This record gives sequence, C-alpha cells and structure tokens, in this order.
Amino acid sequence: MNESKYSDLITKIQKKRKWVIALTIVAVLLVILLTSPIKLEVMGETVVDYKGLHPVLTILLVFLCFFIEIVAYAMVSLPLNTSMDQECDPEKHLILNSSLNKQKNIDYVYSVDHLYLGNYTESIKYAEKMIASANEPMVMVGLFNKARCEFLAADYDTFTQTASQYSNTLSKCRKIKPRAMVEYQKISRVIDLMLAVSKDDLDTINKIRSNIEVWNASKATEGFVSYIKGIAAYKANDKEEAIYRLKAVEEHCSKTILARLAAEHLDLLKE
Repeated sequence: MNESKYSDLITKIQKKRKWVIALTIVAVLLVILLTSPIKLEVMGETVVDYKGLHPVLTILLVFLCFFIEIVAYAMVSLPLNTSMDQECDPEKHLILNSSLNKQKNIDYVYSVDHLYLGNYTESIKYAEKMIASANEPMVMVGLFNKARCEFLAADYDTFTQTASQYSNTLSKCRKIKPRAMVEYQKISRVIDLMLAVSKDDLDTINKIRSNIEVWNASKATEGFVSYIKGIAAYKANDKEEAIYRLKAVEEHCSKTILARLAAEHLDLLKE
C-alpha cells in the first residue's frame, strides 16, 4: 500500500482535529468567564457588578460547546468513512483509519478493507477476532466477512460451514435491535444466493436472485451485491442481467478486487 499517497490528507485531518479541540477549550473558558458573576470595586465604589447567568444555563452552554465539538470533529473526519462509503477505495480507507482511527471496532475496518483488496487471509484473521467478541452484532459481521472471503477464494466447503454458522448464530441472537436484525436478514439472503451459486443450484438461484437487497447505502455494499447478482445471472444464463451487474461493479468498484473478478466473468460472457 502506498501510505505516502495520503500523508498530506492525514496531516490535514490531524491539524483540523487539533484546531477543533483547541477552539472548544477556548469556547468553554469564555463561557465560564462571561457567565460567572463579577464584582469590581475601586476606592470603595462599585465599578462592575455583573450578576452572571444562572449556573444551569452556564452548564447548558458548556454542553453546547462540546456538542458543537463532536459535530465539527466528525465533519473533519468524514474522509475516514466516505473513502469507502462513497469512493469505494479500500486502500485509502485502510490507510486513513490505520493512522487516525483508534476506536475499538478497528478490527471491522481491517477485515472489510482487506476483503475488498483481495487479501482474504488477512481479512479472515480480523474477522475471527470479531467472531470471538461477546458483542452479537460484531459476531454477525465477523461471520459474514469470513464467509465472503471464503466464497471469493472459492473455498466452498469452509464457506458452507461458515454460512451455516451465520444462520445458526442469527437465530439465537437476543440483543440485536429490530432495525439491525432487518439488515442481518438481508445479509442472510445474500449468503443464501452465494450458497446456491457455489453449488450451481439453478433452481434456488432463479428463485431468490431477484429478491436480494443491499443492507446499507455504501458503494462498497452495492458493489458486492451487484457482483453476487451478476455471477448468479451468469450461472442462470441471463447474459443481459449479468453484463449489466458486472459492468456496474467495474465502474463503481474499480479500486477493489471485485472489479477484477467482474472483468473475468465478462470475458467469459464474450466467448
């Protein structure tokens, strides 16, 4: 990976983050100073007698400063998310997050980025850390990333086992919120289509391929689903659908392994 390619952007984000923190500190100090009571006497005569604001209002203004800081910090850090969600650039996403993201969910970032870069072994290493977590959503995403790597690497026997583990784990989840559960169910249907493709099960492919949906609005997710639907259409001899889906992958996911895999299938369609 060419880390120096993004060194200027990383430095720019770091500087902006420092400015946000510094300005927040200044703003909080000013709020405390300007809202505190002040009484100044000169030669026994009161020159300034400022009653200040009610302490509750002062606290609210301080909280407002911190809220603005959180929003501003998120705004200057947007490239850490948009590099994948909008640009579908896993290398950029990986480098930026490696340098600037110190969150506990970094295993998720590494697993997804290495998956889209085609580094399946590396991706699975981080996916397995997620699977070992006590956090149910983290386990589900880890299993899905592991399954995707095994599918793309054509390790279908292991993929089948992981797909089964995903289904069994999902059925036992109790702490996942309803909205998130809908997403995991959509992912489950994608896995079902991947299973059908891996087994050349044309009946199942034709039955479910039109009901596959993305689980979020990320360009990377849209590209992955388009790729799976494209090769499913290829298996079903639906050339028009296959070409449409695979060309979309080439266009929108050109910086990922999916573009190369899509190109390989498009070459087969020309034969």
